[in-house]
Amino acid sequence: MSLPNVTDLRRRGSRGGIISAHRSMVGLQVRRRRVLSAVLLALIGSAGAVVALQPIGRLWQAIYTIALPRLGLDPTIATRMLRFPGLSFGIDIPFPTLTAHWPTNTEMIVVSLVSIVLVGLTLVLPSRVLPLAYFVRALVVIQVAALGYFTFATPPFPYELPRYAAGFLSAGAIFLTSVPTVLGLTYYLVDVSLWRKVFLTVLLFGHLIVLFPLQTLVHVWTIHSASLLLQPVLFLVFGLLVDVLVLVAFYGWGMSWPAARPRERRP
Repeated sequence: MSLPNVTDLRRRGSRGGIISAHRSMVGLQVRRRRVLSAVLLALIGSAGAVVALQPIGRLWQAIYTIALPRLGLDPTIATRMLRFPGLSFGIDIPFPTLTAHWPTNTEMIVVSLVSIVLVGLTLVLPSRVLPLAYFVRALVVIQVAALGYFTFATPPFPYELPRYAAGFLSAGAIFLTSVPTVLGLTYYLVDVSLWRKVFLTVLLFGHLIVLFPLQTLVHVWTIHSASLLLQPVLFLVFGLLVDVLVLVAFYGWGMSWPAARPRERRP
């Protein structure tokens, strides 16, 4: 009795069925019509995003006007002008003006002890959650670097909390305008119906429009309540990286939708 071929086995699932390659992992038949459609969608989406930034800014300001008092925080909101190269107008980016204090010795000790405990927990986690252990260790490495900085540095911190909030929301506005370009180079080239591409774009935009101000609010509240000691890990791990992962998640979801021409033969 001959042994099964290794190449055949690697394509089979746990129940013996054949696992077909995902369309994002195989070559695409890029046609001129689809490329033209992708370019047009990207241009229209980018222009629409830039035009929509002003009302988006007013929406963000309304969110902070409602949320800050409910959290017992200073409701003062400032604005920062964001200008795009080549455009004659700017965008007013609203942001909270809360401040954060330099970490105290007690806070440094508490964060150090928590970091040690977290590393210890990763050593006893079961192997099936090994990626979680690596993620926690990466967080601890960043936090230890922050502890080292605040141990030897002296006030003031070069990135004050209002500046941090304004910069994060400005980066969010730029991120929103770049989404159509990213989709134009990737998802718009896939054999999916036009209305599905538009639907995914609108859904992704809507999600990010709400996510950015709430994400910034969580960062500001955490840093304001704790100290500047948590700002580096929030920025590096729970900042724009989260928004990029949201884009990737929506892209993966869209790639699972059926093709516009199911009878078309693809490699």
